[in-house]
Amino acid sequence: MLLPAPQGAYALQTGTSVAAALVSGVVALMLERRPGASPSEVRKWLTQTAEPLGKGGRSDEFGAGLVDAERATAAAEAAAKK
Repeated sequence: MLLPAPQGAYALQTGTSVAAALVSGVVALMLERRPGASPSEVRKWLTQTAEPLGKGGRSDEFGAGLVDAERATAAAEAAAKK
């Protein structure tokens, strides 16, 4: 991710600490659209809409893949309309 750095600069960062903050933000957007969602629903939407990074889908190295905020929030919104 591209993140703010000292002296008005930006720096590329990777890792679970950065990913956790990003995914938390996406979950907040999903819960805005479907406030009553269960943890299992949120997990399902995140994993089903992620962009796979490993070969053949989920991998030990990349998990479900790259979170897709637009697709994940759309999944939550679609579930709210059912």
